[in-house]
Amino acid sequence: VVFGIGEPTSGSMPGADIVTVSVINGAATITDRFATDKVEPSPDTCQDWKLASAQESNGQTVVEVYRKLITNDTVQDRPILPGENRIIFAYGTSDVFGYHASNRGATALTFYGSPPPTINATDPSIESWSIKSLNYEIPAKITTYAGTSMIMPIEDGPFHIVGFEPIINNATA
Repeated sequence: VVFGIGEPTSGSMPGADIVTVSVINGAATITDRFATDKVEPSPDTCQDWKLASAQESNGQTVVEVYRKLITNDTVQDRPILPGENRIIFAYGTSDVFGYHASNRGATALTFYGSPPPTINATDPSIESWSIKSLNYEIPAKITTYAGTSMIMPIEDGPFHIVGFEPIINNATA
């Protein structure tokens, strides 16, 4: 049995955080893995997935696994975030970990929290404004923190910001 948190933009195997579980003669083996391509995923250096239970009965394998939502392994683990998470899964026809052939799939699941609402940008009730910071020069440093205050062109409220898009002047960027 293979389950994984897929790469967040595509939901595919390359870049996925994967856990594999095999149950052979009642003994379960769990391995935390990371996929770099569509090949057998390598074991993680940090084994963050834990086995809660595993059983086989009448040709079916049922496993229960867990791990922290956000681990200390920022290279090989994907965070489990509120709202939708892209997941992948696969299973084999034997108890030995190996290629799954067409026994695989991908979907999105909400583990906790609500999925974000869908915003229709053409909705006439949604207003937009262009708000610009004047003559701010970005210093030539790796990390820069800056803050500013602006007056919003709003008459009555309350209002909610449902999105934003940066305005970048390519001539001065």
